[in-house]
Amino acid sequence: MVGKLLIFEGPDGVGKTTIVQELKAKLSVENFKFLSFPGREEGTLGNAIYRMHHSPQEFGIKVMSELARQTLHIAAHIDVIETRIKPWIAEGKNVVLDRFWWSTLVYGSVGGGEQQAEGTRRGRSDCLGHNQASGRICDRSRSTDRPN
Repeated sequence: MVGKLLIFEGPDGVGKTTIVQELKAKLSVENFKFLSFPGREEGTLGNAIYRMHHSPQEFGIKVMSELARQTLHIAAHIDVIETRIKPWIAEGKNVVLDRFWWSTLVYGSVGGGEQQAEGTRRGRSDCLGHNQASGRICDRSRSTDRPN
């Protein structure tokens, strides 16, 4: 049996973490995995990127563009999807996330990062997030019970 992916998304302070912690206290940890996405556990790419984002001087970085910062977060997301979320779901675990992909988009926007995917800049219709030319939100992602 394939597991499910449950996501709690929203801006800071709306109660995502509180809800996830309450679920964690009530649901069987045997059937559920809980993760603050993309995870900041020691020894993970997510942790290294979190540190790089908040303390770039530790890594000898003097300046970093918002697009570069956002791209680092995308790498952390891809890593946790491939190394943890997909295997857990394939094992039949239900995965509960406190944040997911859209947080990167939101925080990138707040930080002044570009919101169009590279393909959109080339005139293609695929886009990620807010299409500045049309003023609409576009989402070409697939929604399934299983990761692809």
